[in-house]
Amino acid sequence: MRQDFMNAYWRDGIMKRVDLVICSHPIANCELYLPFNDKLLVVYATTRAEFGRWDDGVHWRKPFLHDQSFVRWLHWVENLCMIARNGGVIAANNMYDVKYLEYFTGLKVEYLPTWCGKDALYSPSRAEFLLGPYRTTLKDEGHPVTTRLLKLASEAELVVNWISEIYQHGYSFQDIASHRALIFLPYQTSTMSFFEFYRLAIPIFAPSLRLLLEWQERHHVMDETVYGHPNRPTHLAKSIYPNPNNNVPETNAVWYQWSDFYVFPHVILFDSLEELMIKLRSVDLFEVSAKMILHNADEEDHLKKRWKTVFQKAKERHSRKAKDPSARLLKLMHDSSPPDIEKWTRVAYNKSEYKIPRDNLPQCKQV
Repeated sequence: MRQDFMNAYWRDGIMKRVDLVICSHPIANCELYLPFNDKLLVVYATTRAEFGRWDDGVHWRKPFLHDQSFVRWLHWVENLCMIARNGGVIAANNMYDVKYLEYFTGLKVEYLPTWCGKDALYSPSRAEFLLGPYRTTLKDEGHPVTTRLLKLASEAELVVNWISEIYQHGYSFQDIASHRALIFLPYQTSTMSFFEFYRLAIPIFAPSLRLLLEWQERHHVMDETVYGHPNRPTHLAKSIYPNPNNNVPETNAVWYQWSDFYVFPHVILFDSLEELMIKLRSVDLFEVSAKMILHNADEEDHLKKRWKTVFQKAKERHSRKAKDPSARLLKLMHDSSPPDIEKWTRVAYNKSEYKIPRDNLPQCKQV
């Protein structure tokens, strides 16, 4: 596939004019762009780095795994380090994956949370509290967490409904913003829906870390956090953190703290479902929303500045490449037939070897 991709875009007119490539979800697809080393690569992780390589924890991916998946993971980590050495930007939209990438590569990873715009803003006009995000496991009839939650809400004469039940055919951001608040039941440390909800400034209630750990131990609500069980390069210095994929209480207590709903300020945490019912009645929701709006404004300003820096880096890279004596050679290469991807990548990145032997581990330089 990589050679086919290179063949398709090597002499493409639009691709020749591109200065920056942002690749994401899964970030392993960044390997497709390695031959185009004249462009700034921005690796923007939104979930685990092994997704698409050695992800035995993802049920639908299992048929695609094979005896070379381990090697492909090592190869990908080496290429990720190579992108960083070549001036690429390594970033993640959530703190969990910032720490996760740093743990498995030793690289410095930038935190650039997702911005989902301002299509709507909190303006409650409906009585219901929303329950979400949707996940079949949590919504199954008889699930102990949600069954008790809905029972307590009914007894407290509070209207709580699943988003998927109220909006069976989809919803707009304004629909969500019209509700009193959202009860966020996580199934992962980071989901795009959290960013969407938070940017609306709708008050969000979420389980405390203590309660989430209890739910995970009893009901496995966070199992989707683990995508696979990749090896950590042995040459890296011993980490102060345990392996994030052990999925045991002691490990989860360390790693879950970087979940979006614990990193973002003004999320209302509850230690029990009974406490949730009290807080649904007592918290000043407009005050919370106002604080969220201020945080969003500060973060929007920061993100604009940071992305402007990234684009400026691409512009400067383009200028340097244009003056580089090898630029003429690169232009001539792009005007000719595509070369062999492995040979070209060795030349482009000054590597004596592109493939990784089965028994070798990738050599990232720890920063």
